[in-house]
Amino acid sequence: MGPFRHPARFLVALGCLSLLGSACRNAGDDIGSSDDSDAGNARFALAASLRGFDACDDLLAHLKKVGVERVTPYGLEGLGVYPQPMMAEAARAADASVNAGADTGAVPTATSAGSGTAYSTTNTVEAGIDEGDLVKTDGTHLFVLAGGRLHIVAAGPTPKVVGSLDLPGAATQLVRVGTTLLIAGQPQATTNDDGPTLGDQPAVQPWYDNRSVLWQVDVADPAAPVLQRQLVVEGSVLSIRMTGDVARVVVRTTPPGLDFVAPTGPGSEARALRTNKEVIADSALEDWLGRFRLLDGDGQTVDDGPMADCRSVSVPPTFHSFTSTTLLSVNVAERLGAPNGVTILADSQQVYASPANLYVAIGVWQDSASPAPEAGAPNAPERSPTEVTTSIHRFTFDGDRAAYTATGSVGGSLMNDFSMSERDGILRVATTTGAPWGWTDESSSSVTTLEASGNELVTVGKVGDLGRGERIYGVRFVGTNAYLVTFRQTDPLYVVDLRDPKAPAVSGALKMNGYSGYLHPIGEDRLLGVGRDAEDTGRTTGALVATFDVSDPTRPTRTVVYTLPAAWLNTEWDHQSFLWWEPEALALMTATFGSPDGAMAIGGVLGLDIGKTSITERGRILPSGPDVTCANPSGVIVPTIPPGAVSSAGSSGTASSARAVGSAVAVAVAPAIATPAPAGPETAGTKPAIDALPPVCRGYVPPITRTVVVGDTVFSVSDTAVQANTLRTLADTGRVELR
Repeated sequence: MGPFRHPARFLVALGCLSLLGSACRNAGDDIGSSDDSDAGNARFALAASLRGFDACDDLLAHLKKVGVERVTPYGLEGLGVYPQPMMAEAARAADASVNAGADTGAVPTATSAGSGTAYSTTNTVEAGIDEGDLVKTDGTHLFVLAGGRLHIVAAGPTPKVVGSLDLPGAATQLVRVGTTLLIAGQPQATTNDDGPTLGDQPAVQPWYDNRSVLWQVDVADPAAPVLQRQLVVEGSVLSIRMTGDVARVVVRTTPPGLDFVAPTGPGSEARALRTNKEVIADSALEDWLGRFRLLDGDGQTVDDGPMADCRSVSVPPTFHSFTSTTLLSVNVAERLGAPNGVTILADSQQVYASPANLYVAIGVWQDSASPAPEAGAPNAPERSPTEVTTSIHRFTFDGDRAAYTATGSVGGSLMNDFSMSERDGILRVATTTGAPWGWTDESSSSVTTLEASGNELVTVGKVGDLGRGERIYGVRFVGTNAYLVTFRQTDPLYVVDLRDPKAPAVSGALKMNGYSGYLHPIGEDRLLGVGRDAEDTGRTTGALVATFDVSDPTRPTRTVVYTLPAAWLNTEWDHQSFLWWEPEALALMTATFGSPDGAMAIGGVLGLDIGKTSITERGRILPSGPDVTCANPSGVIVPTIPPGAVSSAGSSGTASSARAVGSAVAVAVAPAIATPAPAGPETAGTKPAIDALPPVCRGYVPPITRTVVVGDTVFSVSDTAVQANTLRTLADTGRVELR
């Protein structure tokens, strides 16, 4: 197969010779660079990995071997690859002939700018490990991704856009180091007479595009941001975690260049299987692994090649997947260059990073396309035919570089990134057996501790059988304790003592209605839970915020309960939408306020003052737009909801409804209903009074997705605007459109 077998793929069009010239050297040759440090890093990565490759020929031979063993008449199972009908076989043959010559604790959110102004940071999984987000601030400006652009907003009581930058694609997250931003997203293809292009190279159509891009932007002059460089990679960016100035970018890549066929009728399966085996036999490394293209600010190519050289590619001891995971280490403070990638031939879903290591995890069904570990394989857990096993792979940081150092597995599936935590070299993992999206009578949860032994993550301790018939809804590791919330009808909160990793044990448990899908440390021996209220039967009825006293691990207590019918708090599934402003014990969270019948909803912000024995609404920020008009229930026109409308004590309501009215949205502000305090130590949260005739508003109201505190101002960000409100009362001070 020649190098231009896929003329629409700009990365494959680089050709096999380019790959061989840059990475496929003999075992004794330097890889990718003649610099001794590069060669030394490659040897370091190989020494620390489970199984590496000294030469590209060995790596390709391995890929072909496992591919031929697992290919079917429909291609490689579990990849999301869409084979062509058998008619493609003739085209493939013609193409070949043409080219025959070619610790997770309380996360600090208050930081001081150079002027001494305190400001919030992204709510992260691990303290000190920043994450990519939609908005960042330096205490003077907000850097916002919205509407396909970077917007730079002066962070004052009356916000103002001072600069913006069109990005050639769809931006999804950014990180900041000093005056440099690293922004991740998907590239946008453009077209010319020869078809779609990216910069000066061919590209596939956007709806078939499996690429990501990192944009490096200089914002030293906020009024004139400059796109410096672009790094386009094959695959999707799963996560960005920061260790110091280095962005650890996790890229998930499915084999980009395998043109499989599929049977078209009776008797054609054998021919399709034979053809697909030939596809694998004729494949090159660029058909299996991701490549990169480095562009300057004008889109011209500076460099290209594989994301990881051959000696930085490793495989686990047993087969996992044809999808690969690559960790790129990018020093944001330096000029963006060719990536220092480390690749493992394993898929990934969840990501957790500590200051020293990064872990990626993937749950695999025993009867899935990915075979189960062979009998007697190292550290292979026992599994039932329907059980999920989670494979965990560890990368260890080495300055600006990283190495793949260990692999292990645990029974069950992870809920999210909070399900992993590292302390004193011990990885703690919380899992639930059974289907990850539901529960069975046999479902239960556990906490497993693992420690590296050579190239393996070996189980050293486990406590299980938690919440029989339930699954994990919330988990948080704080110091030497793990807090697990399981749910089916009621919500047990378990406290797990992890002081001795070899003998983890349940210290205490608390059973109650509802559940907390997110847990946040709010000081010594206290937790804030965000989730759903529920009846005795398990039917959920609205949003719930509660505080827990865990000073006595044997007797955790829920001290304050705040419920809000017909509302949803986005923190349950998006931890970055939550902001804990510790100086004032204020919790800000984006919320969807809805009507009891579920017919209408609007996305705003709920602000709660969290006291020792109380939860009190400070107010609610509702999004607004220039076309919003309001009328009271009698039909009398009332003033438009002002920008950043707030419901505060004395005049308040739940923005509880939104339904389509022609091309507009109707928003009704309805009462929040206080619930009586249950018997025992719990007390009900305080809710303000409601106007007798709340207004009904019509107009498009984009939801608020993030909040940021700078000094005495709360900024709420939607896809079309930045609103400013006073921190003390959440009263409106200004609004600016993002155009």
